[in-house]
Amino acid sequence: DKRVTARLRSDPARLLWLGAGQPDMPIPQRAELAAHLEIVFSVLLEAVDAGAVALYAETTAQHFATTTGGYFASGMKSSARPIAHYNCVPASFHNASCHGAGKQHPDNELDTGWRNAVAWDAFRAAQRNRTGGPTPRLRMLRLHELTQPLWDLHPGGRDCTHFCFSPGLVEAILGELVEAVDAAADGRSVDLY
Repeated sequence: DKRVTARLRSDPARLLWLGAGQPDMPIPQRAELAAHLEIVFSVLLEAVDAGAVALYAETTAQHFATTTGGYFASGMKSSARPIAHYNCVPASFHNASCHGAGKQHPDNELDTGWRNAVAWDAFRAAQRNRTGGPTPRLRMLRLHELTQPLWDLHPGGRDCTHFCFSPGLVEAILGELVEAVDAAADGRSVDLY
């Protein structure tokens, strides 16, 4: 992390975009992720203090035909799916509307949104503990809610995590990116959600 910070100090006109796309982890490893994110956000804040804009991207929505939308949760019968041979289902089928913004599903052990919850906690802590208060140059990209309605945009309906190329999806993500950079450049207050 010292090499990244040193490089950013030498060239602060950089935009950092990071995210947590790690696989499902057992609960004890969540504390390890939180510890790693604390380090990540401290390095990002050092880069911000050197003049960079730093963005951290939420994990995108998953749409597995399970009770939580996550891969390891218990499944639903194919007859209950909107398209029987398609493994992915809309968020409404597994109550995933509570997964965005770092909120936990009631069955949080199998929740696909737990990574975002850990990331938002680390982001809030980094912003609140920063000398000088929160900075608009460190922002979260809200990709979970953006991808939540796109259950039918997964490759072949079998991989319910990754998304097919779509000009609309690219445009929407680019819109989030441009808004975050503009907000940082304009000094608009950061939303701690």
